[in-house]
Amino acid sequence: MNPPRDAEPVPEQYQPERNTNISSGPCRIVPVTMKSRMRMRTSVYQCARYFMHEWGADFPSYDPKGDEDARPFLWVANTGGGWYQAVGAVNFRKRNWSHVSPWGLEWIWLHPFARGRGYLKAAWPYFEQEFGDFIPEPPYSPAMRHFLLKNWRGELGDMFRKNNGVEERASKL
Repeated sequence: MNPPRDAEPVPEQYQPERNTNISSGPCRIVPVTMKSRMRMRTSVYQCARYFMHEWGADFPSYDPKGDEDARPFLWVANTGGGWYQAVGAVNFRKRNWSHVSPWGLEWIWLHPFARGRGYLKAAWPYFEQEFGDFIPEPPYSPAMRHFLLKNWRGELGDMFRKNNGVEERASKL
């Protein structure tokens, strides 16, 4: 799979460091739009299905054929020879929340071998820049709860920390 040519690339400073290789090359995060190749949109959908299976959701929350409110990104690893392999995805969704940010981090899924390698930490400032004071939506794994306690900034992040990461507060937003 080749990176999309139609989407603005994620700046280099938000990419994982070179020492986070999981294959023969570094892992990068790339935006996926409805103009991206179907293979990339299908990779996001597959990650949504993996998330669904891990968390017992009823359906994958991304449609590769048309999902105007979604803003997905793929983590891709360079496997050599110009080929890339998807190792995870994250999806932001436009919400109709009147009293808080209009963006929610709906789900994130990384392959088990890609977890704990700093991919989300490297991209987090970029997501804050792109989506403002977005809301990471539950459910949270223990690792994600720990990550949010350390990295979620702003008024909502402060509220999350005051409640020691209890997701019931975040789910009422």
